[in-house]
Amino acid sequence: MEQFGTAGSTLVSELNRLANGGNTYPERTLYKDAAGAANAWAGTDGLDLLAALNYKAGITNRSEFKGLNAICNYIAGTSGLEAVTALRFVPDIYSPSATWADVNPAETWNTVIPTLSWDEIQGALS
Repeated sequence: MEQFGTAGSTLVSELNRLANGGNTYPERTLYKDAAGAANAWAGTDGLDLLAALNYKAGITNRSEFKGLNAICNYIAGTSGLEAVTALRFVPDIYSPSATWADVNPAETWNTVIPTLSWDEIQGALS
């Protein structure tokens, strides 16, 4: 599995990377605290860290919320990792319904791609 974050980074750094689109870390002067970055990434406002991460994962019922390590592993599709380590495996695009193949086309090498005949293409265009 590909790692997108930087080894040795902090939880706050990984959350800021994800809030910044996932490809790069923002300038240090633009860093948010953990809850602020989690809210920015989740598209929420004013939630605590755990709530924002659970909302990002599509879990909105507080009685079903996962703890920090559990929710980060859930989002990353990993298990048994510390929260920061798990978040390093989260790509720049993430949605609760996405699969690894959505962000890693190399994993879809055995996917059958349908082909259309010229007549089918012409019919679709008319």
